[in-house]
Amino acid sequence: MSDYARSFEISPAGISWPAGDYFNLAMIATSGAAIAQRVGTGLHVGDELGLGRWQAIGLRLRDDLSTPRDIDFTVVMPGHGEAAQIQAHFLSAGFVVNVEKSCAVPELPWDVVVVKHMFPHHAEITAFEDALAAIAVPLGGRNDGWGCFGQSQISH
Repeated sequence: MSDYARSFEISPAGISWPAGDYFNLAMIATSGAAIAQRVGTGLHVGDELGLGRWQAIGLRLRDDLSTPRDIDFTVVMPGHGEAAQIQAHFLSAGFVVNVEKSCAVPELPWDVVVVKHMFPHHAEITAFEDALAAIAVPLGGRNDGWGCFGQSQISH
């Protein structure tokens, strides 16, 4: 078998990734040159804040992680009173805060969404989640994730 053929490992659909997630098809290469030879194009390489170093064929990440955006951080709480305490704290600090009884987490039915305009950098997101947890956990709540919309970037 040539070095070029050994550089690819194809895994069938439904195989578990080590992290526990699933993928439909994965090509893992040991050599960027071998990929370029195989598919007839070079690799795009980037080092995105919040994501790290990446390589891709024929595309670039569409989300410009160097652009700040509103990020919604959700905390789930056991009751309206506890949710209102979180809301008051973050409103007084100048954040946009929404409270809703969603029952998405049955034992913690109240969602508190705190919106922070920031860069989507891992360390800053983690620090803000830690600040949320420091207030929510003593009141019986917990973090329930975060999300945001992507920011456009040229995609060729």
